[in-house]
Amino acid sequence: MSTTYNLILSGGGARAYAQLGAIKALNENNFIFNAISGTSAGAVVGAFYCDGFSVEEIIELVSKNNSFLNFNYSLNKGFLSNEKLDKFLKKNLRSTEFEALKHPLFVSATNLNDGTQRIFNSGKIIDTLLAATSIPILYKPIWIDGIPYGDGAISSNLPVEPFYNSEFKSIGIHVNPIAKFDSDDNIGKQLERLFHLCVKETTFKNTNKVSLFIEPPELSQYGIFDFKKINEIIDIGYNYTLQLLQQLPVS
Repeated sequence: MSTTYNLILSGGGARAYAQLGAIKALNENNFIFNAISGTSAGAVVGAFYCDGFSVEEIIELVSKNNSFLNFNYSLNKGFLSNEKLDKFLKKNLRSTEFEALKHPLFVSATNLNDGTQRIFNSGKIIDTLLAATSIPILYKPIWIDGIPYGDGAISSNLPVEPFYNSEFKSIGIHVNPIAKFDSDDNIGKQLERLFHLCVKETTFKNTNKVSLFIEPPELSQYGIFDFKKINEIIDIGYNYTLQLLQQLPVS
């Protein structure tokens, strides 16, 4: 017997691969999804799923291309470029408009003028995905309707907001457990940890609004740019979710 939920996917760079493993485990246990809300890398995962790709097909794309979510590190006028992600989305997504998707998708990005969250669910998909994944300072903002947008994790890294009044319960997959402080970490790891500390409070509040919260603690050992470890990360999401379902069955 299948059980229908809304699904919420956090950002997390390469760690978002774990969401594929988690979704696979949920599907195998007869969980199906009414709609998906995602931000940053999680929005990209959600876009493919809502576009009719099975999780196995998405994993196959990852394995063949090693470029899904993998941003181009070439500098462009002081910023990193997301051109590689742009090309990957244009080549592989079957739909270009939200309205053409097989399941409703909500993409959360941050208005860089005032820091507020904006949830997109109509119009062009790719522009909003690029906006939702553009980490400020590292990536140029994406302009939509005259407003600069950046990574949605800044305003809500577990964007449950579209489902406040939904008849369906929600499952949240958050892939950013925070490791213990280590003064020997390099500057990159320390900055990444600081970012997640800054958005932790908002994320914590939203965990109270989901029926099942999935956050594999082992992911704290991986960084947002660990794209070469995709198979390990997928397996972590899959195995942790299977164990969680056995220990904490959802009624």
